Amino acid sequence: MSDEIVLKTPNEELAVVVAKALKDAELVINTREADIVKKLTTGTAKAEDWNRWIEEALDVKHKQA
Repeated sequence: MSDEIVLKTPNEELAVVVAKALKDAELVINTREADIVKKLTTGTAKAEDWNRWIEEALDVKHKQA
């Protein structure tokens, strides 16, 4: 099974760009990228999801400090 994401629509392409930018800025953890893409593409990302994604990244940063 491949983790590769096949781009089909402009929405999917934008979701990939946004998720990668968030990951590169260390605002979300690497393992959440696919989940973010899926939720952005389907329009199901909620405020709670965003909070969880950001809090996870902050927790990782604090543990590394």
